[in-house]
Amino acid sequence: MASIELLNFSQHANLVVSEAFEYTREANSNIVPVLLSEVGSLATHFPLFLTKSAQTGEFVCIALMGFSAEENLYLLNGLWNSDALPLAFERLPFHVGPNNEVYIDTHSPLVSQQDGKRIFTPTGEPSSYMQKILQCLSLIHTGRDDTIAFVQTLQDMQLIEPVQLDVTFCDGSQTKMEGLYTVSDQRLNSLSAPLLDTLNKRGYLSAAIVMNHSMGLVQQLIKKKNTQLEAVMCEN
Repeated sequence: MASIELLNFSQHANLVVSEAFEYTREANSNIVPVLLSEVGSLATHFPLFLTKSAQTGEFVCIALMGFSAEENLYLLNGLWNSDALPLAFERLPFHVGPNNEVYIDTHSPLVSQQDGKRIFTPTGEPSSYMQKILQCLSLIHTGRDDTIAFVQTLQDMQLIEPVQLDVTFCDGSQTKMEGLYTVSDQRLNSLSAPLLDTLNKRGYLSAAIVMNHSMGLVQQLIKKKNTQLEAVMCEN
C-alpha cells in the first residue's frame, strides 16, 4: 500500500531510490498516462490512444503497453526494453502536487536505506539524481494543463473516435480491447483551413497526426506478445 509523504530532508535524509522501476505496481500496467509534450517522442515507440479516466470520466492521453490490465510487454526479464521512457515511469516513486510540491511513496519497493541513488546530499541539497527527478516532476506539473487543453480541443472539434482492437495471438487466444479512442484521420482531413491553422498554431496538429499514425505500432505490441507466448509454448 502506498504511503505518500511530503518530501523533506529531516524525515528522508537517509533514503535511497532504486532505478529498477519495473518492479513497481505502476510499471506493471498496460496503460501509462502521456503528456502533450511527450507525444512527439513517444509516438515512434508506443501506440498512443485516448481513453476515459475511471476516476473522472474525462479523456486522457495514454501509451498502450499490453493487452491486459497488469501486462507491460516493454518489460523483458525485469528490464525496460525500449529506448523511450514515459515521464510517468521516470518520476517513480515521486509525485508532484498541484502547487509543484514533491511527495515520495515511502512504501514503494524502490525506496530503502541500502542500495540506490541518494535523494539528498549530506548537507540537505538535492542530489544529482534528485535534480533530474525534479526536472521530470516540473515537466509533469507544467504539462498537465497543456495536455488537458489539447484533449479538450480535440473534443471541441469532434476529432475523437472510438477504436476497438480484436487480436488473435499465435496460440489461438483472442482479446478484444474496448474503451480506446484515437484522432479521426477522416475528420482531421476535412477540417477547414482556419481550424487547421488554429491547431497548428497551438502545436496540436502534429500531435494529433502522430497519435493517429502511432496505431500502427499495435502490430509491434502483438509481435512482443507472440514472442512471449512462443517462449511459454516451447517450455511446455
